[in-house]
Amino acid sequence: MIDSKTIPQEEPPQEILGAPTREARFAAALDELLRHLEEEAAEVIQACTKMGRFGPGGQDPRVENGPLNHQALAMELGQLMAVWHALDALEPSLLRAKDVMRGRDKKFERMAKELKHSTVTFSLVEGVRACLK
Repeated sequence: MIDSKTIPQEEPPQEILGAPTREARFAAALDELLRHLEEEAAEVIQACTKMGRFGPGGQDPRVENGPLNHQALAMELGQLMAVWHALDALEPSLLRAKDVMRGRDKKFERMAKELKHSTVTFSLVEGVRACLK
């Protein structure tokens, strides 16, 4: 006698069961991470603006013992990078490191041309560029 437990049962497609497909789960995760990226980018802009207006050592007077402006900017940049890493974990081909680094290098090139009036910034850009070669 054949035991029904030993006969492999075909699983019905997930769509039939009402569960989201792999593609739908990916799209939902991507959408959620893109919202986080938008939010973090906006927070970087806000922290940068505050540091530009009130200086690196300034502090939000509404937050007792809050971070200094330069600390807040660093924290927001770190959170932006966390979302980048999460996107990379979701799908490594979305934001390939070589494409990100190519964008970084292009920005260094533009800054080297645009920031010649600032010897400190220009020297920094030139130093970083020299390290990349």
